[in-house]
Amino acid sequence: PEDQKVNFVCVMLESYSDLSACAELTFSNDPYAAFHALQAESYSGTMLSDTMGGGTCNAERSFLTGYGYPHPDYRHETESFVQYFRRQGYVTDGSHPGHNWFYNRQNVNKNLGFDQYLFSEELFSTLTDQEFAYDDIFFPTLRELYEDRPQDAPYFNFSVSYQGHSPYDSTQLTWGTEYLPRGALSESTYYLVNNYLGSIADTGEKLAAFVDSFRQDEAPVVLVFFGDHKPTLGAGNCVYEELGISLDRSNLEGFTNYYATPYLIWANDSAKEA
Repeated sequence: PEDQKVNFVCVMLESYSDLSACAELTFSNDPYAAFHALQAESYSGTMLSDTMGGGTCNAERSFLTGYGYPHPDYRHETESFVQYFRRQGYVTDGSHPGHNWFYNRQNVNKNLGFDQYLFSEELFSTLTDQEFAYDDIFFPTLRELYEDRPQDAPYFNFSVSYQGHSPYDSTQLTWGTEYLPRGALSESTYYLVNNYLGSIADTGEKLAAFVDSFRQDEAPVVLVFFGDHKPTLGAGNCVYEELGISLDRSNLEGFTNYYATPYLIWANDSAKEA
């Protein structure tokens, strides 16, 4: 109904997972503090992706269409939730700091119903001197896209982050902070997992700031965040074994550890009123 339409900003987080949900890990610094605080004020839970360590477009297109793996090629206009919003008068928008040709997103996203989708070539390459923009650029840009939206129509945005993408350095602390102490971990695992968790911690802080920017917004907005898949950690995912995380898909625990990622759905007061 017209009086219940709210704006949606949905973000798929590259390789974002909660390792603390898979094993009892003793952190020297908690990389999930900001994210868990957001979970406490959101609808949140665990979803199962259909990929691990890669194949980002599978989780992405499952979210946008409801279809499962294996996906069609989307080489023509295809029914999707994007189309569903678009038919109701929503402006459909999105962005990703990656290249527009990867996974043929520049064409597929048009066929799924996006009015506009901005990639590195169209936007992010002008905002950073690195190949890909990280979350310190990505989330403020999302906020700017939201602020620049047409004011006479409801808004749907689905964007995909890049920060968190493998590989992770196994020789030094690139984020400058230890999250898991060395203990019995091998040297390479110590650096690799702490660098992954450094990215996780930074994403959590950027997420919290992004959410805060909507708290007093008079327009109703619902924010959705979820991880696309577990990260690849070491050759043959050997780091998981060192952390005591089973990836044995022949049983429920290992299967869940292999495919599970967190999600949360947050609404500002205006959206709750609607």
